[in-house]
Amino acid sequence: MNQSSGNPPDYPYIQRFFWCLFQRRWILVMSWQVLLLLPATLSGITIMRLRS
Repeated sequence: MNQSSGNPPDYPYIQRFFWCLFQRRWILVMSWQVLLLLPATLSGITIMRLRS
């Protein structure tokens, strides 16, 4: 019994599913980084303006 002859049809769907999950996770990570960095950068700019 060759497993390689039976499995390939299923793999593209699995790869696509994991790729979608990975892309969505990447988008979530990027959005979280932006949300976390925005207040920090804004506070840093305000502190720099107050000091000068």
